Amino acid sequence: MMLLASGAGAQNLHNGYAYIDLGLSVQWATCNVGADSPEQYGDYYAWGETTTKSTYYASNCATWKQDVGDISGALQYDAAKANWGGGWRMPTLAEFNELQDNCTWEWTTLGGTNGYKVISNINGNSIFLPAAGYCAEESLESDGVRGMYWASTPAAEGTQYAYNFYFDSGYRCAYWISRADGHSLRPVLNINSDDESNGVEENGNDNSSDNLTDRGSVTKKSANEEPANEKSMNDKSVADESATDKLQKATTAGTYNGHAYVDLGLRVKWATCNVGADSPEQYGDYYAWGETATKSIYTADTYVADNKNHEDIKGTSLDVAHVKWGGNWRMPTKVEFDELVDNCTWVWTSQNGKSGYKIIGPNGNSIFLPAAGYRYGDSLEGAESYGHYWSSMSYAEDYKIAYYLYFKVDNRCTNWEGCSLGHSIRPVLE
Repeated sequence: MMLLASGAGAQNLHNGYAYIDLGLSVQWATCNVGADSPEQYGDYYAWGETTTKSTYYASNCATWKQDVGDISGALQYDAAKANWGGGWRMPTLAEFNELQDNCTWEWTTLGGTNGYKVISNINGNSIFLPAAGYCAEESLESDGVRGMYWASTPAAEGTQYAYNFYFDSGYRCAYWISRADGHSLRPVLNINSDDESNGVEENGNDNSSDNLTDRGSVTKKSANEEPANEKSMNDKSVADESATDKLQKATTAGTYNGHAYVDLGLRVKWATCNVGADSPEQYGDYYAWGETATKSIYTADTYVADNKNHEDIKGTSLDVAHVKWGGNWRMPTKVEFDELVDNCTWVWTSQNGKSGYKIIGPNGNSIFLPAAGYRYGDSLEGAESYGHYWSSMSYAEDYKIAYYLYFKVDNRCTNWEGCSLGHSIRPVLE
C-alpha cells in the first residue's frame, strides 16, 4: 500500500492491508474495501451484505426489515470482516463520531479524486476518504461529490435503516438511511500495545481468538431500542427535568396575523405552535417539502411540488408557513435551525402528556417543540420519540432532498432527507 502523503504516519499491515494510527480507539485502514489505493472508490455494499451486486433495491436487500443488531465483526453481515479477514471489521457509529470529533477535515484531491484528508488532532497522522458516492437501484450517484460510508450500527428508527457517515465539501455527519443502498466501507482494527507485541503480527497473522460475543457483536435488539453508542450533539443538553415546576410555559412576546410568537434572543422570533396546531404540544399537520396541502399518503409517487429550481423556498408560494399563516410568517432556514440548536438549552420533557423539547433561549424565554414524528406512506412514524421539522432550504446538489431539524431524547441536529416525507412545520418571523 502507498503512503497517503508525506507525514501521513507510519503504515503497518494486518492480513495484507495497511492501517494508520490516528491516536484514536481504533486503527483506520488506508483504503476502502475493494480498492488498491486510498483514492480509489472501491466496492459498494448494501448494509449487512458481504458481496457486491448490480442492482440495489429494498426487494433484494438481505437485511431489509430484519431485526439485526450491531454487525461489526460478524462474518455473516460485516463485509470488511468477510472480505479482509483477521481482525478487520466495520466501524461503529461511535467510532465514526470519534473520527469526526478528533480530526481536522480538509476537502482536497488525491490522484485526481475528490475527498477528505482526515488529519488526527492527536498525532498528526492522516487518512484519505474519497467522495465515492453511492449506488441506488441500478446507478452510481454523486461520485466525486459525496461520500457515504456504512457504520455497523443499526438504526432505532426502524429495521429498514442503518447508520452511515455522510460528507460533501461543506458538510459531514453520521445519520441513518435505507439499508438497501450501496455504500463504501472503510475498515477499522482494534490494536493496542499489547496486541502489537502478542496478538497481531505485522505479517497479519491474528493469534488471538476472534470472539464476537466478547465484543457484544450481533446482539439482537428491538427496532425501538436506542443505540447505546450514539453521541449527544449538544453539550448544553439536559436529559429530563426532575421537578415539574421547572417547566414554565413559553413567554409570549406577542401575536402576528393571529399567531403567537416568542422572542428567544435569536435572529428570528419563533412561533409557539406548529402549523395546524392550536397549542404548543399539539402535533399539527404534516407536509412534504414544498407542498402546501396535507394528504393521506407520503411517497415519491405522490410528491407533487415543483421544487427543481428552488434552493430556498422561504416566503414563496411553496412555503406552507407563509401560505397558511400569511403576512411575514415563513419556514425557518437551515441556518436558523442551526442557531436554535447551538445557542439554546434543550430540555427533554413533556407538556400536557406530549414528549418533546423545551428550548430555552439566551434571554431565558422558551418554546416547546413536540416530538411529532413524521409521515411515510400512510403511516405516522416515531411520534413521541422523534421530531422532524422542515427548513426552507433544499440540498443544492439534489432537488429531491432538503434540510430539516431532527431530534430525539439525546440528539438533535440539522440534516437532510427526502422531500416526499411528511414533516412538521414551525414558522418564524423576522
